[in-house]
Amino acid sequence: MALIQVTAVIWQSKRPEKRIGKSYNNLYLLNTNRMVDIITYDTDGSQFKYVQAPQDRRCSPDTIETNTSVADLRTAHDITPDSKFATLPIYPTLDISTIATATPVDTLIEWENIALAWQTDRDEADDVSHLTYYTESWKRKTVIVNMTLAEILSEQVA
Repeated sequence: MALIQVTAVIWQSKRPEKRIGKSYNNLYLLNTNRMVDIITYDTDGSQFKYVQAPQDRRCSPDTIETNTSVADLRTAHDITPDSKFATLPIYPTLDISTIATATPVDTLIEWENIALAWQTDRDEADDVSHLTYYTESWKRKTVIVNMTLAEILSEQVA
């Protein structure tokens, strides 16, 4: 189980909170432990159901099409992070315009609880990312992390 960076070609969701806006270049970090019904799509890509809150039966899975191969998804799924927890510098606010004066707080989050991460155009310019995780089976939290997507990925096997 690990995070993997994918380009979402199509993301269909019934969840209102998925409407996070378009990420920078449609890049997302997705947790492989939330992917089900993975199939090869369009010869070299994949399509799968993505369950953002697997413990919540009310959560309808999203359908994602990506240019990432099934083999790459499997390889990422087989990665074991160096630690059960990620230490992420999280800002105490979701207001991107005020992070210049805010101090991020190092926070421990279990890798398996992370649902997704993405960067908007503004995030890309500020070298920060948005991250969504679940503190309980259904309690969703979205935060701003003082790391790029690449830095979050490298934290798994630091």
